[in-house]
Amino acid sequence: MATSGEVPHDGGTVPEETGANPPSESGRDLPQSKLQWRIQQILNLKKYARDYRVIKTGCLVLAWIAMGLYHRMVAPTLIDLKDRLGVNYEEISRALLCHTVGYFLSNMVGGVVVDLYPGLVDMVIASSLLSAGIGSIGTPWSRSLTLTGFCKLLTGFGHGATDAAGTVTVIQLWGDNSAPALHIIHMGYPFIALFVPFMAQPFLSRRPEVNGTVTPPPLTVEEAWRTSRIEQAYLIPTFVSFAVSVVFLSFHFYFSPKYQPDLVRPDFLGCFKSKKKTDPDASDPDPEAQPFWRRFLSCWSSFQGLFSPGRCVKGEPVLGSFYVVLLFLFYLVYLSGEVSLFEYLFAYSVESGLFDKDGASLVYSCFFLFFLLGRGFGGFGSHWVPVGLLIGVSLFLLQIVGIEYSVWGVNDSTVFWVLTCVAGFCCGPVFPACSAWANHYLDLTGVLVVVMFVGASFGNMIGTYATGYFFEYAGIDSMFHGHIGYMAITIAVFFTMQFSMSVLFKDRMQRAGEEEEDEEPEVEAITKV
Repeated sequence: MATSGEVPHDGGTVPEETGANPPSESGRDLPQSKLQWRIQQILNLKKYARDYRVIKTGCLVLAWIAMGLYHRMVAPTLIDLKDRLGVNYEEISRALLCHTVGYFLSNMVGGVVVDLYPGLVDMVIASSLLSAGIGSIGTPWSRSLTLTGFCKLLTGFGHGATDAAGTVTVIQLWGDNSAPALHIIHMGYPFIALFVPFMAQPFLSRRPEVNGTVTPPPLTVEEAWRTSRIEQAYLIPTFVSFAVSVVFLSFHFYFSPKYQPDLVRPDFLGCFKSKKKTDPDASDPDPEAQPFWRRFLSCWSSFQGLFSPGRCVKGEPVLGSFYVVLLFLFYLVYLSGEVSLFEYLFAYSVESGLFDKDGASLVYSCFFLFFLLGRGFGGFGSHWVPVGLLIGVSLFLLQIVGIEYSVWGVNDSTVFWVLTCVAGFCCGPVFPACSAWANHYLDLTGVLVVVMFVGASFGNMIGTYATGYFFEYAGIDSMFHGHIGYMAITIAVFFTMQFSMSVLFKDRMQRAGEEEEDEEPEVEAITKV
């Protein structure tokens, strides 16, 4: 689907592919030729480093680092937030639900906006980071569930819009070669989440032991406010979010218009511009000369076509609807299971008596260390490992880990530690790998990205509240039972997706792809390697 050719930019053109392969084994100067080829490849790295796509992808990594800071700061500070408000886990989960509500709303709106006007992706990311920074700074100062929920709503606005706009940006930049870039930007999230527990640890309250018991009762509200200083920890994601927001504002106003001039930007004053006069001899009236209400109806018809499932599979609206529903279900159920595991992992480590807060911080960091390794494996291994196989094996291992957790992990801290590392490695590649799967088999439009992330937001809602409810009223071990059920449903959904795509509808998908190439070849990236 990609077109050939290069688009020059200020940093120079991307190196040609003529030297991409080492010299053949013919001739006597083979060792010297290989050495010269290696030297040339190293010299070409400077040109790659000036490639606009590489620079912007690196800035997207910074956006995901900011996301990891403000989103994952909640887990190690959850006990302190609960004690400061004087509520239980079920009640604090209601406030955390507001994050997913904001995620859902901003993801839906942001995805539609960047699909209609791709030139606004940088502004959407900048404004979302600004919203997340404001919500992050207000969270530890909240003295009621309502105010805490409002702050989490703001961070949810930032999270959802960044997810949608960032994913669309990667597709714009890299086209069919976007799978490694998707994994790379998503690696920023677990990379910084690895250090978040250690950032929060100096500011957490300490529960004094009572009569030698391992798990003392919670602090009173007054004690929690006196001994906890988590508001200082929340300054870190706030400052980082504001700084990265400025970076993307510079992209919107300067770099993107210069290097991506073809991206559509809205004309907000178009309705107030003078209308052209209609030529009475013309057979077809000029659309610009039509009355406003008629032009509005015409735009509304185009807007309705934006949501047509047939855009995902050319000429196959029923088949497109089928995969839209399956992708929605996949993200909904998988995120429910993922959230049920690591959203309360820190709290479980402390409340079960397996670890104190220092030990729980280390366990939580180990989870995201292996999460980062798994995401890196998915990014760099996607060239050799089929995306469907990567997702299927990860889901199967997560199911096994959930069973092992509920049988042995609840009683042995060493087993719990090992299983946490395995779970982190398996969770790492799944989320971006499914986006790459959709981009490989379907036409990944902005609206389809919205559908996937809306499913993820509903999954966050279900996983967050259901786990918090059962954590409080059915026992803390119930989080593992829920995880097992979610993973079983996810495996069934993904098997249906992969089997239908590879076997049942293979011929129809190939015909749809051929029709799309014949009708309108797409330019997938602003420069070609």
